[in-house]
Amino acid sequence: MRKIFIFSIKVLASVLLVFVLLEIGLRIVPNIIPPKVLINFEPTLREKTARGWLPTYSDTIILNRDDNGPPLRIWKPFTKVTHYDSHVSGGAYNVKTDEIGFCNTPGSYSKAPTFDVITIGDSFTWCHTVGPEDSWTKQLSDLTGLSSYNLGKGNLGLYEYIQVLKQFGINKHPKFVILNVYEGNDLKDADTYFKTKNNYSDVKANSSFNSHTQKSFLENTIGYYSYSFNFVRGYIKYLNAKIFTYLRYNKDLDFRYSIVFSDKSIPFNTENTDKDEVFYARQLLANKVDLNIFNDALENFVKISEQYRFIPIVSYTPSAHTAYAANVSFNDPTLKSILKHYSDAQRDFFESKGKELGYVFIDFTPSLQSAALSNTYQKLLYFRTSLHLTKYGNEIIAKTLSQSLRDPGLFR
Repeated sequence: MRKIFIFSIKVLASVLLVFVLLEIGLRIVPNIIPPKVLINFEPTLREKTARGWLPTYSDTIILNRDDNGPPLRIWKPFTKVTHYDSHVSGGAYNVKTDEIGFCNTPGSYSKAPTFDVITIGDSFTWCHTVGPEDSWTKQLSDLTGLSSYNLGKGNLGLYEYIQVLKQFGINKHPKFVILNVYEGNDLKDADTYFKTKNNYSDVKANSSFNSHTQKSFLENTIGYYSYSFNFVRGYIKYLNAKIFTYLRYNKDLDFRYSIVFSDKSIPFNTENTDKDEVFYARQLLANKVDLNIFNDALENFVKISEQYRFIPIVSYTPSAHTAYAANVSFNDPTLKSILKHYSDAQRDFFESKGKELGYVFIDFTPSLQSAALSNTYQKLLYFRTSLHLTKYGNEIIAKTLSQSLRDPGLFR
């Protein structure tokens, strides 16, 4: 009995020592905590740890919107935004926002009374894992000599693009406004807009977010101060989520695929993300979601163009698997036809709506597919993990737009 007691004391002392050393190490070098673990930290400690390293709610501001949609957050001026991609050198890329919180050269907005071109969209317009100088907005300016400004922001949809344009774009009297649709998730964003319209509250108003009264004793005490406790608990939550996702989804939903070249096969989406794209592709195929939920945003876009006298352009950026349609091999072969239908239906919709409403429609799919066929794995159009456009992918879009803007017949 005495031996068991002594052994238990030694084990307890060892565990305590490990926690103390872990606590000291994490306090000295907090940025060694993986973001996927940090997201599960106690909110106050999480924000304190991430500040200056990863973006937090304190790095954003909420825009007032006039359509009763859900909270719309943009970056604060001069905020460092970190993008991660396991296949980008160094695993991350830092971008610092400009003086109003968007991805442009600092000072460009305040110094220019007007811009020839304003671009609006999500992370496929924003400079994701590339520098501001490599975004298609800036490359378009370099090719045409037209002044341009990028109002893209990740995690937004068409209804949010219109709000951003109203507040930051129309006062610059643009000649062209390019609203860029992304194939993968803009339908989801529009669906979310309608489901939450007139029925939301800011996260800060959510008492469960800031309150400690609903937490356990450990979370209210040790969890509020201890890095080691949060690290262990965060890692357990992360592993539980991975296991849950595997058990629930992986057998039914494997969105991994490869781009097959003559001499090499390149795996894409190895982390099996963006499953909502497959979900909405299936919903659309089953007629459980209607593309007409875009109508109000498109009609509003055209009305604003008439009021402020600019040419409205709706562009379309396909997902990586659509750009590489001739070379793609899905782990789940049934996804190929489902996602092709998803792409075809959306592109047909935006083209027909352009003819109906009077905006110019420019589809980047043919240009990107042509570039995909003429290049090898050494010059990819999309990043393999984040699935966003590389510098070369941005270049193809900029060239397509520059050719279109030179064609008077397109705007007749």
